[in-house]
Amino acid sequence: MLTFGPKVDPVSQPWTQRHPNFVFFSVCLISGVLLGIGWHNIVTLPSYTVGDDMTAVIREYGLARFFVVDAWFSSIGFVAGIGIGFLCWHLYKKYGWAVVGLAVFGGLLTAVICWQVGAALGPGDFATRIATAQPGDQVRIDFDLHTYATL
Repeated sequence: MLTFGPKVDPVSQPWTQRHPNFVFFSVCLISGVLLGIGWHNIVTLPSYTVGDDMTAVIREYGLARFFVVDAWFSSIGFVAGIGIGFLCWHLYKKYGWAVVGLAVFGGLLTAVICWQVGAALGPGDFATRIATAQPGDQVRIDFDLHTYATL
């Protein structure tokens, strides 16, 4: 086998260069979980108020706050995507243009994990909570994305 350049002992390489796939997927998984927890803690969900006649009403301000869940997800995803792109370039730069596909895949993987963790920490099924609510109760909306374009 022909080799060009200096001979490099694999053991002398940093651990991250010997196991780039493990590092990449671990960072995507861990950051997805941590970002999902952070996303859930940042967002304040709007709520419906249950009236005496058992109707659920939300004010106009509450309707406008529906967008906040998606906006925070997009903002967090923007920053995380830049970080994952840099990590991907650092680990896989020898593969050239294929790094773009890996970065997109890593970003989507992290986004889906973040979304699922945030939704799992949410207040639960809205239909069940609104059905068991009493007059005067405040029932928060589901913690979920309202448009999948944010992914």
